Amino acid sequence: IERSVDKVTALSRARFVRSDFELAMQMGVEVIALMTLIGGALAAVIVAFTAYSHTARLRGELAIIKAMGMRNRSIYLSVMAQAFGITLMGFALGIALIELIAVLLPQVLPLISLAVAFGDVAQTAVAALVIALLAALLPAYTVTRVDPVTAFDNA
Repeated sequence: IERSVDKVTALSRARFVRSDFELAMQMGVEVIALMTLIGGALAAVIVAFTAYSHTARLRGELAIIKAMGMRNRSIYLSVMAQAFGITLMGFALGIALIELIAVLLPQVLPLISLAVAFGDVAQTAVAALVIALLAALLPAYTVTRVDPVTAFDNA
């Protein structure tokens, strides 16, 4: 292309993305950083609320199985496994949507490209899982402190 057309520079996709990223940084790294921080905080709140509310909804059932003899360790493991599964499913759905958007976006807005780095996805997945597991532990903790006799009163 560069040989055929004067005053034109052809870039590979990787180089274009890097150049586009550098331009974005020059235009306002503070705004992008703030938007990323707000988006990340909002995502963390949503993940935490989902894990917490799911476990809180199961509080009665967990109290009953505790009264039936399930150990605290098993309750914690069950709650953590459920939080892990729910977060993993949500994350997988998010990745699928991002991939779909990455394919469709250039067709709708040809001047905009979307690049998703595996490292960023992995970091986000680890953060989401840690947040979900921690959020699920609070309701599980309250269940482990339940008196087995009162577990059947609220069921």
